[in-house]
Amino acid sequence: MEIIFESNPGQVDLTLFSMGSMTCFTPKIITNLLEHNFSVRICHFGQVKPLIPQVIHDFLTLTKILITIEEHNVLGGFGAQICRIAGLSHSLPILTIGVEDRFGQSGKTEELYEEYGISPSQIIQKIIQFAKAKDSLSFILNSSGISADLG
Repeated sequence: MEIIFESNPGQVDLTLFSMGSMTCFTPKIITNLLEHNFSVRICHFGQVKPLIPQVIHDFLTLTKILITIEEHNVLGGFGAQICRIAGLSHSLPILTIGVEDRFGQSGKTEELYEEYGISPSQIIQKIIQFAKAKDSLSFILNSSGISADLG
């Protein structure tokens, strides 16, 4: 795990855990989130395994909202593993952004990102909508917009 960016070293509004090619989008994501007055931390994970729970927990205590971004299926993927670890001891809003459970297609990378809802502009829009919709109750909202109240 590598910290890519921190708007401040302490408590932040949003912590993004990115994986794979999604990390390439983080400069644009950072710029847009800062323009919307969010404090931000971006952490890149080079691999799904092994995930060290204590490292995850350390970051969860320093954020209000956690977002995971991956170009993989969200079912059983990186975000699901982070949610499993977070759920053991933390109650905070988590947004998982990735490919929904569907068959893959072939095509140009940029077109596929758009098709699967993981282009930079779509990611930014989902994060801002999620952050603005957050209230005092803890809930999880996946990138398709389904929510479950955990409070």
